[in-house]
Amino acid sequence: MLDLLFSRCCLRHSKLLRAQPMRSLAEMWSDTLKEFPPVQCDPDPDFFIDFLGVKTRMDYLPQPYLAFKGTVEGRPGLDRAGINDPVEWVGVLRSVAEVQTSFTCIELGAGWAPFAIGSAVAARRRGVRDILLVAVEAARSHVDFAYQHFEDNSFDPKYHRIIHAAVGPYDGTAEFSKISDPSSEWDAEAGFGSYSKTRNSNRAQPTEEVRCISLTSLLREVDRTVDIVHIDIQGAEAAVIEHAANDVDRLVRRMVIGTHGRDIEQTLFEFLDSRGWELELEKACRFQQLSGRAISLFQDGAQVWKNRRFAQN
Repeated sequence: MLDLLFSRCCLRHSKLLRAQPMRSLAEMWSDTLKEFPPVQCDPDPDFFIDFLGVKTRMDYLPQPYLAFKGTVEGRPGLDRAGINDPVEWVGVLRSVAEVQTSFTCIELGAGWAPFAIGSAVAARRRGVRDILLVAVEAARSHVDFAYQHFEDNSFDPKYHRIIHAAVGPYDGTAEFSKISDPSSEWDAEAGFGSYSKTRNSNRAQPTEEVRCISLTSLLREVDRTVDIVHIDIQGAEAAVIEHAANDVDRLVRRMVIGTHGRDIEQTLFEFLDSRGWELELEKACRFQQLSGRAISLFQDGAQVWKNRRFAQN
């Protein structure tokens, strides 16, 4: 009996010794910028040029973003990188830094595909030529943005895949919120029957039927190891990952997941940890309570997960 207790204590102690505290965003962001120093280039009056050298049309975004037009970003801080969150860029760019001759990125809920193109530009800067990008977006108008964004940054869409579809836990069709103003509506969501309980599920909004594709089908069609999957699908992220778990474990090196609820964050923590994934960085979503209104999501969260099955040499 004493031997059994002693062995259990040793096991717990060894696990504690192996556990590493999560590095801070400041530390990881500093290391990332050493690998990807900001580009030095002349401004273009038609674009915002971010620290990676990606050219973005501000027409894709709400009116306040027009102030960025014709500017070049310097060294980004901890609050914003380009027009996105540094937490997401840490995960995406760490994936780029780890490749040698080829790079594959899948962006789900892609919008104009900022992370697909950003990662590809970063990979191209490092001499990688075998690049495959897959961008999946449910809003037709945003798909058009993605095609333009590829071309603006010298990536020919015919050598990649831009897919007009919602991403869900199954293949088929889904109900997707109709977009009336493509530059200002970036939180539209899809309904997947019993999986449609997302952050805006009580909001009455016209919908349209769109194709729905599962992450499992996407991964099997790509049929190669995927260095990074970026997911921003407005509340369906946990269901999509759970239903594709076996293929995700087998084929995906790292995921950056935009989160849209504390319950979703907890589900992802428990599920991915149980399957041996390493949480590298996370930022909780934030809520606000406006006078006379219910508490609502104010800012999306983000989680960066690394697949331990792909050990670095």
